[in-house]
Amino acid sequence: MAICLAAFIILFIGILFWPLVRIFNQKSARHLASAFRAAVECIRKRTTFQKCEVRFEDRVKNLLLKKIILKRPNLVKPVVVLIYITSVIIILAPVTGIIFVILALAPESLNQPTPDNKLVTQQIP
Repeated sequence: MAICLAAFIILFIGILFWPLVRIFNQKSARHLASAFRAAVECIRKRTTFQKCEVRFEDRVKNLLLKKIILKRPNLVKPVVVLIYITSVIIILAPVTGIIFVILALAPESLNQPTPDNKLVTQQIP
């Protein structure tokens, strides 16, 4: 799930530049669009608890691992763990940013104790 969501976030950012990529390279633009459609489909199936194609997650991992598998097969497992850690960081970064923005926009009066709260806290030893 983490790889699907991280790939969706990265491809969503990439699809914003799709018109520019399409101007310079039609083939890359087609690959970007098809990968984005696959990521959206994977996320849709995961959020509706349907059986997702494992192919998309495997395609992402294979794309990232193909050179490592051929040159250094003993590094595959640590790199897979690194891919999962990176995908979790890619997911947590926007979520944490949204939380900080919400906290920054919250009125300061929510953080200050009211007179009723002061009475309650003073009565408790």
